[in-house]
Amino acid sequence: MGKPLKTLVIEDEAVIAETLRMMLEDLGYIVPDPALSPKEGMETALREQPDIILLDVNLNSDIDGIELGALIKEEMDVPIVFITSYADAETIERAKLVSPAGYIVKPFTSDDIYAAIEIAMVQYRPKVQTFSPDEVTFLFVKCGTSYIKLNPAEIDFMRSAGIYIEVNCGEKKWLIRDSFETMIERLAQHKKFMRVHKSYCVNIERIDSIDTESLKVGQFDIPLARSKKNELFKVLGIS
Repeated sequence: MGKPLKTLVIEDEAVIAETLRMMLEDLGYIVPDPALSPKEGMETALREQPDIILLDVNLNSDIDGIELGALIKEEMDVPIVFITSYADAETIERAKLVSPAGYIVKPFTSDDIYAAIEIAMVQYRPKVQTFSPDEVTFLFVKCGTSYIKLNPAEIDFMRSAGIYIEVNCGEKKWLIRDSFETMIERLAQHKKFMRVHKSYCVNIERIDSIDTESLKVGQFDIPLARSKKNELFKVLGIS
């Protein structure tokens, strides 16, 4: 028997959220405290990294569950089962844009919840089991107490800063706690990154100009080690 699924509930009605939590626990699932708002839902999803999310479509907030589902999908690959009081064509068409793993209409029973989760996971698990690490096009890195997703193609350069790494992505800058060498190894498969100095690794596609002892990425001047200059020129096809 496998490890119990961690199932997150995002539902703004406290009574329904608690009912779902009790149903799920009775079914043997691990259930973090339900999230009662979109903001809390996003924060809890990123912190808890659930195996599946039960998300109410009709959240009483500035965004609804479908919009929140889309935002969550941008940050993590997790199956989402929508729960709603409405099964009208317009709502279903909007929900389909998020590629949900299931759809439950209130009122529901414990059997409805169990069936929706188990079917969703049967459809989802094969993708996880056959996914090759070589096909990963993004990185999850620890930033503070959370893990954030980085798209390597958006990274301009990284700078070693003691026990931290400063990752520059255009106007965004992340300070993550990790080994500089380990981070470079994780980026090696993308074949666009080169260590040009003991403290700097750059995306070669972001280099704007090269001087005798430095190179420029956007507005930043990055030191270029003498031992790396010939290698960089060779990679860039400079004779």
